Amino acid sequence: MSPARAAAAALAAAALLSIGCSETPREVGKAYAGKQDTTPYANDPFNGDKSKWSAALAERNTRQNEYARIPPPNKK
Repeated sequence: MSPARAAAAALAAAALLSIGCSETPREVGKAYAGKQDTTPYANDPFNGDKSKWSAALAERNTRQNEYARIPPPNKK
């Protein structure tokens, strides 16, 4: 490879790396423009009762536990 081609290849590689590694500018002080989220327990089944929502969530997690769902094997 000639020195001119090697220099051109190195220049092209450096240009691609600098383009690929650049960071886009960000707007730091901009506020969120979307709608505000409601709490998950504010809907109909719980009517704002956080303890009722927590209990339902804990029960759902217990029912998804495979070790609790499957009976232990019979030991002989």
